[in-house]
Amino acid sequence: MFLSWNRIALLHLLFLHIASANVNCGGHTAATCADCPINPDGTWMGEGWCNGECKWTADNECVHEIVAASRYGYELRHENTQCLSQSKNYGDMRSPKLCAMAAGEDGCGSFMFSSAYTSWGCRCCSSPNPNHDDHDLWTVYDVVDCDDPNSECITTATILLDGVRAARDFCADPNPESSPEKYETAARNLSDILSAYSESIVQDPEMEAAASEAAVIARDVLAPDDETGEKCSAEATGCNRGMVLLHQLRNLLALRDLDPFPDSIPHGALFEEHRVLIADGLFFNSGTMEVVHSYFDAVPDHLMIEGMRRGAPFVTMQVKDEFKCDGFAEEIEISVTARGFNVFRNQLGDTTENAFGSTSFPFIGDLLMTVTRHEAAHQFDRFVADDDDLRAMKQTYTSRATADHDWLRNSVGNEYFQQFPQEILASQIGNQYTLSSSNQLALALDRFSAGTSVLPLAWVLLHVDIFSHSPTECTDRACRTRSLFYHSGAAEGGITSTYCVEVGRDSTTGQIISLGLPGCPVLGVTWSDDGDGVGALPVAVQPETWSCMHSLEAWGAVCDAEAPTSTPTMTPSKSPSVAPITAPASTPTMTPTYSPIPVVDGGFEDDSSKWKLTDEVVRVCNSGDGHHGACAMKFVGNKKKKRQSIVQGLKNLDLKSGDTLLLSFWVKGEGMRNFKSKITLRNKRKKVGKFICSVDKKGTFDYYEVECSPIDVTKECDKLILKFESKAGNEGKKMFLDSVKLSQI
Repeated sequence: MFLSWNRIALLHLLFLHIASANVNCGGHTAATCADCPINPDGTWMGEGWCNGECKWTADNECVHEIVAASRYGYELRHENTQCLSQSKNYGDMRSPKLCAMAAGEDGCGSFMFSSAYTSWGCRCCSSPNPNHDDHDLWTVYDVVDCDDPNSECITTATILLDGVRAARDFCADPNPESSPEKYETAARNLSDILSAYSESIVQDPEMEAAASEAAVIARDVLAPDDETGEKCSAEATGCNRGMVLLHQLRNLLALRDLDPFPDSIPHGALFEEHRVLIADGLFFNSGTMEVVHSYFDAVPDHLMIEGMRRGAPFVTMQVKDEFKCDGFAEEIEISVTARGFNVFRNQLGDTTENAFGSTSFPFIGDLLMTVTRHEAAHQFDRFVADDDDLRAMKQTYTSRATADHDWLRNSVGNEYFQQFPQEILASQIGNQYTLSSSNQLALALDRFSAGTSVLPLAWVLLHVDIFSHSPTECTDRACRTRSLFYHSGAAEGGITSTYCVEVGRDSTTGQIISLGLPGCPVLGVTWSDDGDGVGALPVAVQPETWSCMHSLEAWGAVCDAEAPTSTPTMTPSKSPSVAPITAPASTPTMTPTYSPIPVVDGGFEDDSSKWKLTDEVVRVCNSGDGHHGACAMKFVGNKKKKRQSIVQGLKNLDLKSGDTLLLSFWVKGEGMRNFKSKITLRNKRKKVGKFICSVDKKGTFDYYEVECSPIDVTKECDKLILKFESKAGNEGKKMFLDSVKLSQI
């Protein structure tokens, strides 16, 4: 069977058990390849039922094809030459190890490979003898079957363990600069293994055991000593190769669904909540991490899942310059999934930028966050490309643009966007919309009212459309009646805030016909008539002189609050019935069963080690601030009004559609406001639900119990992330949290 590089590249996450994703057995599917030869009544059918993604082995076992391929190694046959004749080219591969796997699985006994020019491909040799023409860039290898007892084969499992042990050696090395080659080899091997296998289903017991042991070693290497708090004693740099090697340990832990940052709470909390792995060698300080986290908090689920992380367990945000040695870029791949992007090596506050340059509507943003938003917005292209309406509107507006003023980001302009259309959303959403949506809208309306161009307003409404979602289970475009406006100026410390926007739509075309912003009159939009709406352009706004800066007192920050009364609602297509068809029962027909879900140290009486805390949250005991015991969590305000939060992840749950969750907790305030809890539900790393419960009291008040609205589970999930957060704490203000309880009905 021909196993192309594209096939291997897609088989990511070797170390994950993806129980919900059945394998293709050929003419049927099963939970795993081992189940393929068993028919529904339990009868063993044998080899004939092991096809598709699965392969029958000499040991009479049905295993995944990539597990079989992992048993192939390689050994040197000839250097500096090509083979006499070739048969197949398996495509661009990163290393001879991957080439050996593809060749061995295809029944090829030898192959030629160029480490200098991998784009030349991994080529099977039909005649492996040298062609007698010297070639410094080709090497010929023989494939080794590691199942052969007579072979001297280093298995993938062994290479994996050797790699993490090399990282342990690095941390104990008093002079790692003397042997960078050792650590570079280990880092390269780990990168190859983790990226090549990052999405297959584990069935190889040797590999699973090695991965489990490797993860334990990786955590021990990265975690501070429990008694001394000391970390790896060697300083990891780009030149001694320690930095890229230690990051491969983080990749391993992330792929195993473990905390990749036992040595950094801010980095770990971002990964836990959003599956964003920061590859910065821990360069970012806590202030930078806070604003980065606030941005990803504000990315809607549909853009995170279907755009940023599409098909990958996590996205890697890289700071490649931190990994450089003497100005030379790191050659070893830092990211091991299909999703990642690079940002500048800046801290928050190092540099600012006017993202609305060459316009009369300047707005200053932090440069690091501008770059972060720009690169993240590139990932939204995937979502837009899959939506027929959004894609058609983008194409319409692009084709009709002829001048710089037809675009919102004028510092680059029409020629640039026509030549590089992949930069349109990254520039206009990343640089501007998610910095200040209201400023972008003001710019667009100014050009509209002046008769300069109608396209800027069309672009803004497209951005609103991209960020829109439905408050119900309905997925039609007409149901997406809520969206987000953003505010993230340098004057506010770069923190990203979101504001719910009510969206009115044309019942026929789905086109946006009104926007309701907090504290502003409704903005109405009339479009040209093109039938289906996607080729239309705005022709009028109501009122004609609409101008309003929406309230920065956010209501429903993630669109889960009631809409403002000034926003129009859609006219229902059918009149509601006068009365229910069946009268509801006066009492429940069944008594609900309550099962507590164990929140570890929900009363904060233990050491609270299972909670991830920001710097502004402390556990206080015997101070009289506990409610049901001696201890509580204290959230402390600060000059910069930085957010304060605690997070805990609960795993191995068995929540099914139709279940209901009940959350309650006790709070006491001393001037703090905007305190809320957030529950995120996940299934196999995918977010399947998010729920907000806000504290309605502000200022100073004594302990009272917050009983959140019941949370209806609509999809099966196995993990829950519980977060408590305050966003508006001035210096000297406090909030106390105690007695967190979570139950399942």
